[in-house]
Amino acid sequence: MFLKMAEPKILYVLRHGEARPGIGIKGDFLRELTVDGRQQLKRLAEYLKSIDFKTDLILVSPAKRTQQSLEILTTTLAIKNNQITHDEIFDAEPQTLLDIINNINQPSNNILLVGHNPGISSLVSFVSGQNYISMKPGMMAVLEILVDDWRSLGANTGVLKEILQ
Repeated sequence: MFLKMAEPKILYVLRHGEARPGIGIKGDFLRELTVDGRQQLKRLAEYLKSIDFKTDLILVSPAKRTQQSLEILTTTLAIKNNQITHDEIFDAEPQTLLDIINNINQPSNNILLVGHNPGISSLVSFVSGQNYISMKPGMMAVLEILVDDWRSLGANTGVLKEILQ
């Protein structure tokens, strides 16, 4: 008798691309990508396309720069799957991000989270058990998740496979 191994889970964590400065919370929320930010995301998207990147679910902040970052990726990669905009991702603490992922109630082996620092850097560090990893704009962390269910995602439950930029 052979047991079927569960397909590995992958969590992709993307920090939005470089953005223009903003003043105050409203200004921060409406910040747009710079020309360099757009270019770096286009390069990342082309690389992801070359390795046949796939995701089952996208979790994204409603902020303008994260939406623009995701638009560049989805256009290049022709991704047309589930996308959920969570207001809570904007300016989120790592525990909030973890709670959002823990509460996913649909079958998803590959999740893309598009968010902001310092929350996403802290999340990557926490899940991978690494010292603080500082995600620069346009960086994507690739984490192989070592638990079968997203509800079990927590400290030291993932392996940092690579950082893309």
